[in-house]
Amino acid sequence: MEENGTFHYYLQDEMGSPIRVSGYDSEDNMTDGNHEATAAYLTYGYDEFGNDLARTIGKELEGAGIPNPYTAQGEGQPFGYTGYRYDTLSATYFAQAREYDPQILLFM
Repeated sequence: MEENGTFHYYLQDEMGSPIRVSGYDSEDNMTDGNHEATAAYLTYGYDEFGNDLARTIGKELEGAGIPNPYTAQGEGQPFGYTGYRYDTLSATYFAQAREYDPQILLFM
């Protein structure tokens, strides 16, 4: 993917879920237009049902005073569990002709 002249590379797991996206520094929130660091990654994690680990385990770690190692899904890029697009408003994945809700394990 190219954005503002910077190339980003997706590293995926065996199901097509992005687990790393290169080309971002740890302070980059994609709103300032400064994407100069190419050695750092956005890091994503999912449980077996597609729940975003940044919002589950990551919050528990923050509560214990440990930095959250995950980037929240929908920040930095739109792809999530199994490569589906993540909708931050509804917290579901757009799975072509239907929506998948990882909280209730249901396609709608």
